Amino acid sequence: GSKVSTFGVGFKDVSAIKNLQAVHERLSKVLIENKSFDEILQIHDSERTLFFIDPPYHGTEKYYTALFTEDDHIRLKNILDNIKGRFILSYNDDEFIRNLYSDYHIETIERNNTLSAKSNSTKYKELIIMNYWKLRI
Repeated sequence: GSKVSTFGVGFKDVSAIKNLQAVHERLSKVLIENKSFDEILQIHDSERTLFFIDPPYHGTEKYYTALFTEDDHIRLKNILDNIKGRFILSYNDDEFIRNLYSDYHIETIERNNTLSAKSNSTKYKELIIMNYWKLRI
């Protein structure tokens, strides 16, 4: 959550999680890093790589602590145009983003707005953008 106060980002007591060992085993071969997107994409790109990318949403950058400009959105798209791997990209439903990624497969989804005080009644549209039609790994 953008203000680091929602359930998704707060500290949790994980000792009560059932099947924690199964979660550990499932994630044992997953790589999670905190680096710049251009560095991650360059280092790990291959024909066998699937990237899940969740950048700051266009027009909401002021809510993030990391600086992400409109030029960064464009730079991300230009880098994604040239990767060997596959990507799933999550964005807000925004005309700039729709135009920027118009050459890609775009799915529109709707979810509850968990960052709003009225989260039970507010729906939020997001875009799932992919550079493939069917995933075959």
